Amino acid sequence: MNEKLKQLLADLAVKQGEAKNLLAKSGVTTAEINAKAEEINSIQAKIELQKQSEGGQTLSGLTDEATDANVAAFKNAYPNLFNSISNSAKAEERQRLQNIDAIGGQVGAELLNKAKYTEPMTAKDLAFEAMKVQQQKGAQFLQNFAAGTAASGVNGVGAAPGDLSGAGATDEQQRASLGDKIAQAANKKMGR
Repeated sequence: MNEKLKQLLADLAVKQGEAKNLLAKSGVTTAEINAKAEEINSIQAKIELQKQSEGGQTLSGLTDEATDANVAAFKNAYPNLFNSISNSAKAEERQRLQNIDAIGGQVGAELLNKAKYTEPMTAKDLAFEAMKVQQQKGAQFLQNFAAGTAASGVNGVGAAPGDLSGAGATDEQQRASLGDKIAQAANKKMGR
């Protein structure tokens, strides 16, 4: 093993140690973790290139397909990177499900199940889908209401006769109606 490869492996060990320390701290942001993972990935890529130039065994002969053999070879060659990717994916999935559960009471069970399992989506996408469903239901309700109103004949019903004290009556009609009510009340009191 040449000196350049030894130095790259030493750099990798340092960066992995920094990553472990970073993960041990509380309040670490995803951006900080991703930046450290990028540093590690960069060093691992340099190691891969160095091994290729020395004729050593690398993973470069593997296909892009995620076959069991490829995954196992990657896991064996890069256990720390594999674990980092795996843990990150698990954490993201847990967070996605928690976010969906947080708005689960606002969406139907069918849509909730779809978002979690059959057609995975984020809580943001789920909320958007739920709003689209509600919009469709609201539009259908308004169409049904308009059709029911038209079919009932309510539009052809006029106002009740006799009470001209309300809105739509002229001032003269309102005064006459009020006068009639006062006269009726007085007659009732006097026993007539």
